Amino acid sequence: MPKKLKIWNGGFDGRGDHFYIAAHSVQDAARLMAEANNKIHKSNIYNFSFLVNRNARIIREYFSEGCWGNAMDGITPERGVWYAPAITGGHEGKPERIL
Repeated sequence: MPKKLKIWNGGFDGRGDHFYIAAHSVQDAARLMAEANNKIHKSNIYNFSFLVNRNARIIREYFSEGCWGNAMDGITPERGVWYAPAITGGHEGKPERIL
């Protein structure tokens, strides 16, 4: 039987963008978020474990667990990350699958 996915959504560093994450655990979500962030910003963070630990704290403290969000209506959760960039006015745009 496949492992059940958990879902989260939340903003990141007050930038106005938004992440939607489906993963097996907070640590799994934090790793996915770090990979997605590197892909979005075309960077390769040299201290990946630091980034994962920071993301885990952010997900626990600031993201909504168990909430997929209105922007994700009609999208079935599967392991991965969707990202909605900030648009003028501080609200996020349409979510796109990153990982």
